[in-house]
Amino acid sequence: MTSKPHSPLNAEKILDDEYLAVRSRLLDIAAVLDRLERAPRSVSGDARLEKFRQAFQILAGGAPNKTEQVQLLFSI
Repeated sequence: MTSKPHSPLNAEKILDDEYLAVRSRLLDIAAVLDRLERAPRSVSGDARLEKFRQAFQILAGGAPNKTEQVQLLFSI
């Protein structure tokens, strides 16, 4: 018995499969950012928060290899 080669999912199927999970993660991130803004002490100058902002820019951009770029950002 030979196995059929694995065919990659098309973009619509990936979006269908991942939409709710990604939406949930984005809401979690938004909630954390809201809590940071409401907290009594500001962390506006914190380098970690700046890395979050840089990661959001990478994700919103049209360049390929977003995973690699974000991983490199957080490894510095």
